[in-house]
Amino acid sequence: MGADTRRLAPIAALRETSIIVGAVTDTVFLGERFGIKRAVAAMTVLIGIVLINMP
Repeated sequence: MGADTRRLAPIAALRETSIIVGAVTDTVFLGERFGIKRAVAAMTVLIGIVLINMP
């Protein structure tokens, strides 16, 4: 009846990558700075993605 949560982890991880893609796109196309705060935020998101996909 409910959603199979085992299959939702990769989808949630893929959704979170949009934050990183947005930051890189802003830097490349809009010329915004990719400073230490964005780098730390991107690393935090990447670590979260890895942790979500661990068995």
